[in-house]
Amino acid sequence: MKEIKLFISAIFLTVLLLVPGLAVALESDNSASSSATIDVYAAFWPLVPGKTMGDSMYSLKLFKETIGEWFSFGDIKKAEYYITLSEKRILEANKLFVDNKDYNNGSKTLEANQKYMKKAFELIKKAERDQQKVDSVKGKFNTSLENQEKIFKLLQSQVPDDQKSQFNKALENTNSYLMLLP
Repeated sequence: MKEIKLFISAIFLTVLLLVPGLAVALESDNSASSSATIDVYAAFWPLVPGKTMGDSMYSLKLFKETIGEWFSFGDIKKAEYYITLSEKRILEANKLFVDNKDYNNGSKTLEANQKYMKKAFELIKKAERDQQKVDSVKGKFNTSLENQEKIFKLLQSQVPDDQKSQFNKALENTNSYLMLLP
């Protein structure tokens, strides 16, 4: 009995030490021009951008993701995988637009983000029509969409004026998925 209590205490302390910043991943941001601090990486923790479009090893990353897609079986599992891929793409877009100032590859990555978001939405709706239990994946998708919406607004406020318009379409898509998801 003592070992079990000690084990549970050790796990509790480990979690407390490893995850201190998760509670405040995002501050609310009601306007695209506000200067609220958003921790992009905490919003999608434990995901990180890693290799981005334009890196020499990026094609290997995409190949690995394709293999992962092949081994995701069922509409719900595939939808969850596409949600994760859309989150990876927004982190990559953030890195490309803000850190690298690579707007061409950033735009392509943003398009990929939208493609995966659409695929996830379509699979959730299909699973729902097939009367599968979708509450969990819908909740995950809803949270992801809300976080992505905040990141789109942040990115839109940080890029040059000639790059801002592409985020309007991303925001429209995100809002429409949020409205159609209930």
